[in-house]
Amino acid sequence: MNTNNVNDYNTNDSEILNHFVYVAPYINRGTVNDYFVGVSDREKYLIGVPGSTIDFGLKRGDPLRESTVIVQAIENNTRIVQKVEAEDSAWGFPYIACATPLYDDNDNIIGGMVLCESIEKQEALFKSIRQISNDMKNISAQTQQTYAESEQLGAIADKLIEFSDNAVEYMNKTNDILRFIEKIADETNLLGLNATIEAARVGRDGAGFGVVADRIRKLADDSKNSAKEIVDVLNQLENITNLINSTITDIGHASKSQMDFLEAITNFTDKVTKETENLRRQSEMLNNIEEE
Repeated sequence: MNTNNVNDYNTNDSEILNHFVYVAPYINRGTVNDYFVGVSDREKYLIGVPGSTIDFGLKRGDPLRESTVIVQAIENNTRIVQKVEAEDSAWGFPYIACATPLYDDNDNIIGGMVLCESIEKQEALFKSIRQISNDMKNISAQTQQTYAESEQLGAIADKLIEFSDNAVEYMNKTNDILRFIEKIADETNLLGLNATIEAARVGRDGAGFGVVADRIRKLADDSKNSAKEIVDVLNQLENITNLINSTITDIGHASKSQMDFLEAITNFTDKVTKETENLRRQSEMLNNIEEE
């Protein structure tokens, strides 16, 4: 629409503006959102209709203030949409203002109309969404870290089970060696006994040999007794190792169950994180309204 600015308006212009003034109180009744509605000529407000949650305290005859959105729309001859943050708002709450010029029958600008909507509740909602999004990211990161640690614990448990199995295998081999030692001790003892008998049969000439035979028999007995003691110790170690093995196996099962549970949580938190992130982006798209 091509228009030209004029400084004053005639009676017809006044009639057009009066129509907007007449309609202004009905706008909130015909919409779901809650607005402040303002109608002005080029110098002053002709009406200011507060909403139930937003009121700028403007009334008929109040002058237009420089740099307000309605003045920008009139001066630039274009529709202006502007978001005002709470810290920049003179009214203490954030709002979105949409202003448009009003024209006479010849497309000359004779005034303007502005709709202002409080976005305080939306801002609080967007803040909550952003907080939830950040919290879900932290939860997801912590869950993934816990899952990785549980996975590492499971790997350690598997390794310990492997070491425990190897220990049992080595103890079994040791038992075989000890049984072999016992066999040698028995045979050595038998050999020493025969040597003693032969030394006794020979008499005085075999006395020295008899002493050696007795020592061989004593050595055989000591070796056999030591082997039995070692076997007892190894049996105890085997029992303890089996108990440790069983405990580690239980830990492994518990770790596997924990990993499955954490994996389910991770998948869930990832899904929720993606949804909240998508919701956050959508809320920011709704919240970031650029000036037109």
